[in-house]
Amino acid sequence: MTETVSPDPRHAEMARALRRMRFLGSFAFGNVAAVRILQLDAAGVSATQIGLLMAGYSVVVAAVEIPSGAVADVFGRRRTKLIALAFLVAAFAVFAVVDDVVSSAVALTLLALGRALASGPMESWFVDEVGDANHPSVLGGLSSAEAAHNVGTALGAVTGGLLPWLLADSVDQVSVFGPVFLMAGLVLLADLVITVRTMNETVVPETGPVGGVWKTTFVGVRSTISGVVPRWVVAVLATYGAFNACVELLTPLGLSEGLGSDRAALWFGAIVAGAWLISAFTATRTPQLEGWAGSAARAAGLGTVAMVLLMLPAAFPFWAAPVVAYVGLNTVGGPLLPLLATIIHRHVDSATRSTALSTLNLAFMAGATIGSGLVAVADRASVLLVAAVAVVCGWGLLRAQQRVQAAG
Repeated sequence: MTETVSPDPRHAEMARALRRMRFLGSFAFGNVAAVRILQLDAAGVSATQIGLLMAGYSVVVAAVEIPSGAVADVFGRRRTKLIALAFLVAAFAVFAVVDDVVSSAVALTLLALGRALASGPMESWFVDEVGDANHPSVLGGLSSAEAAHNVGTALGAVTGGLLPWLLADSVDQVSVFGPVFLMAGLVLLADLVITVRTMNETVVPETGPVGGVWKTTFVGVRSTISGVVPRWVVAVLATYGAFNACVELLTPLGLSEGLGSDRAALWFGAIVAGAWLISAFTATRTPQLEGWAGSAARAAGLGTVAMVLLMLPAAFPFWAAPVVAYVGLNTVGGPLLPLLATIIHRHVDSATRSTALSTLNLAFMAGATIGSGLVAVADRASVLLVAAVAVVCGWGLLRAQQRVQAAG
């Protein structure tokens, strides 16, 4: 069971700041999630090209991901996040005028750079400021931030899906998506202001950076995967990324096939919102799930098995079937992601904390790359292929935790 500790007012204040930043960034990404694939479809980009573009996007994120974590470890969490926001605002500005494959590739490259740099600084800052990764405030803060992320994504998706529907009669089917990306950029500018005002690095980490960016990268990756449980955590993140890529492609494309492009945006926005609101609720239950399961690793292993079962409907040859899987994946993802991150935070020290989170995000993006590629060549059968791997990973995490407990 988790330890009962009196709440620290400073921890609560930092958790609120983390929630605000996660909410704003996620609201912007929720705007984009509702329309990004549909915009490419309306611009005449084929399903195969979309799959390859998204796979390429994942490759860029993966290539930048690990050194980006070391950048935050060496040069500071706050500074790295501000640079990430600059890339993301530029990406959404380009997305607003996308009309072909080339401009889509430019926008996705900028988005990849921003996403990679933004993947760990906020959470690493929070854990550093708490000062003890085993403190209950860490899992509680990360879980509440995950809930804020989910709520922000849900509300952003509703807004992003509603705007094209409202504008459908006044502009062409490609330009109708531009205002969504402009709104996302403005929200990220607000996030930048909040970051400057609240993300203050006041606590000296327990250890300093181990060297330059590349030395920190090497040491951080090695530290992250040095134990059997963390290695299975990385594998689980990869399968989650693959599932995520599958449903993010299959769901909007299926809706477009069944309902038409403009109506698909509205419906997909509502589906994304509902799924992420459910995820927000399940994220708040994360500490209780850890207590029920007996450990974060056991709870994550059981969550992985549940994820596989909930993803299976996406393999059915019906245009609306991926909707069920989309909702199921986000339901499980609410507690699964903070559980996996907490396992890693407890495994590494502050010198390589952001690099460790970047290792997790690399695993996620590697899985997303594979998932996008599988959709491009195997369509719905891709879900079954990923499910087979996920079963192995979930079982492996459970067995690894049992061996560690038996040895300890």
